[in-house]
Amino acid sequence: MTEITIDGRQVVLRDDIPAAELWPLIPTVASVSVGDSVWERYEWPQAKAAFIAVVESWEFDGDPTDPAFWDGITDAAFMMDVVMPLILVIHAHLCAILNGAARAAGEVAKRSTSG
Repeated sequence: MTEITIDGRQVVLRDDIPAAELWPLIPTVASVSVGDSVWERYEWPQAKAAFIAVVESWEFDGDPTDPAFWDGITDAAFMMDVVMPLILVIHAHLCAILNGAARAAGEVAKRSTSG
């Protein structure tokens, strides 16, 4: 688990994400290039899936693992102060997870072909 602070409150991110939740996010994560806007790449369905997959718990009201919570947000300040910065952190977190998995896979492949 990774603990971060958003808008003065603790948010706990999952480091181990089941393949069924991670796999659909890979194309979106991979589509963001240097200089791209994360918000332009993450349409709401992908952003909501990322929030649900990555956020374990938080000190805000509402259950971050409940899809209905995300669809029911009506507070523009919450969107600007919490949701917008959170997708940036989640994107970076997903990149780190996928890069770590790629490095591990490369090490396994290197060991299996040497010798």
